[in-house]
Amino acid sequence: METQNQANVWLSTFYSHIDSMDMDMFLSYCDENIVVQFANNPVSIGKQQVKSDISTFWSMLHKMEHTFQNVYIDDNHLLLEANITYTLKQGKSVVVPCLSVITRSGDLVKSLKIFIDLNPLFQQ
Repeated sequence: METQNQANVWLSTFYSHIDSMDMDMFLSYCDENIVVQFANNPVSIGKQQVKSDISTFWSMLHKMEHTFQNVYIDDNHLLLEANITYTLKQGKSVVVPCLSVITRSGDLVKSLKIFIDLNPLFQQ
């Protein structure tokens, strides 16, 4: 079982690619058959569908930043509590709390479940 420090290092690197919206680097951490559940959107299965679905969301953003609050480790699962600052292309910034459940096989993500309410991004 990995240590808390190892998990934090892995998560920091993984989320640095997400925060920079580097799709190729994000996908390099993912299993070919990755399953992603993002908010209340339909489940995405496989790298190509994940790329398409996540790219659609990222296209609305100017930038994002994950600020880790807590990390929990259980065998091949990581649970991350974070506050995410989303900055939309029109300049609006919103901080939204999030819980992500990551299941890995080795260093590859097999499943990513992101529990988040995105409604604040779309409120006036």
